[in-house]
Amino acid sequence: MATFSKSLLYLFVWQIALIPTIVTVMAQAQTTQMAVRSSKESGDTVSEMKSLAQEVERHKGSIDRWNTARIVFTIIAALAATGLVVTGVMLNSKGKILSKAQDDLSILKDAIAAEDSRTKAVQIAEAQKAAAQADEHAKQLEKQTEELRSQNLELQRRINPRFLTSTERQTILDGIRPFRGHQIIIARLGDAEAGQYGDSIIALFEEAGWAVQRNNIGVYIPPTYGIICRISLHPDDAVRALIQSFHNAKIKIELQEVPAAPQNSWVDIMIGLKPIT
Repeated sequence: MATFSKSLLYLFVWQIALIPTIVTVMAQAQTTQMAVRSSKESGDTVSEMKSLAQEVERHKGSIDRWNTARIVFTIIAALAATGLVVTGVMLNSKGKILSKAQDDLSILKDAIAAEDSRTKAVQIAEAQKAAAQADEHAKQLEKQTEELRSQNLELQRRINPRFLTSTERQTILDGIRPFRGHQIIIARLGDAEAGQYGDSIIALFEEAGWAVQRNNIGVYIPPTYGIICRISLHPDDAVRALIQSFHNAKIKIELQEVPAAPQNSWVDIMIGLKPIT
């Protein structure tokens, strides 16, 4: 747009400067024509010569006026050219100022954006840290809850009659079920607590498909505590799986090897009284 305006201004100045020249040429042509016409009529009367002389003077005055006009227009053209130069310089100066202002504005915007980015990064980091701390606190609470649950379960075991939890039952079943049909002897006491616990273990082996031989004992002398498991010196795979399954279920059993055991598959379990401790 600035280039187009400059072009129009140059065209205007050029036209102003050309006007005096055109006027001068026209006046000179008119004077020449009058002189030719005057020479052709030299044979006319003196009165006509006087009239022509007056007309010549009149045209000279006209030429003088047009010369004056040319000077005026030349001055105007010079002023316009000077104005063009001045406006060009001012436009260039203002353009540089505008460019610098735009650059400063861009730098300021970039600085603000960078600061916002850093602020958001800090906020995100703080939020992640808080989330990690909350997660760690939740894990600690979960661990404490599990410890309390275990302690409560142990306390119940000491106070209440013995029982098999669902986890313990499933662990033992998974270990002995592959040996369906294997024979086992299980002795239960007449004690109420020991008898009830013995019945739950007998039911567990029957569910696994083992051939259970039940022995009911009223009172055993001397008193026997816990679970006693008597096996041969070289137990077979089924007996070893039985021992391992009780170990995996974290149920303590006391092993007693019997040299006189009739065969390696022989296994005899006694469900004794509840341990005092």
